[in-house]
Amino acid sequence: MYAGKACAHCRSEGCAIYETRPEQPCRTFECAWLQDEEAFPEEMRPDQCGAIVLSARYWREWNVMRAMPVGPTIPDATLEWLRLHTKSEEMPLIFYERGFVDGAYTHTDRQRAYGSPEFAAAIQEVVLRLGDTNETAFTADDVVKFS
Repeated sequence: MYAGKACAHCRSEGCAIYETRPEQPCRTFECAWLQDEEAFPEEMRPDQCGAIVLSARYWREWNVMRAMPVGPTIPDATLEWLRLHTKSEEMPLIFYERGFVDGAYTHTDRQRAYGSPEFAAAIQEVVLRLGDTNETAFTADDVVKFS
């Protein structure tokens, strides 16, 4: 298990081993909802919003917010709240769509993002000009500038 990849025990209804989950990282982990109660309302609690949100993460030199869906995708209302929140904070948002085939997650996650024109240009430079597919799974269609 590592940042940006779903845990093997994650199910659409929650953690399959919640009662026996390990101390590290599961019991000590704090998502953005737990870390910043003032910025994240009750409806952004992971089991209510359908996403686990992580703050103070980095993509290259950019301080970004990341969001991993609890199920295959982040619900539209949650994604819209995150888009508006990160825009107001002038922070890019990187979010994931999980591969899901025959009732199982495939670990072929797709990264997508919202961000400033400068952030979009940085991703496009890495992906398109440099062709650095090992750096990130972004494609030109995966980056949406804040509107």
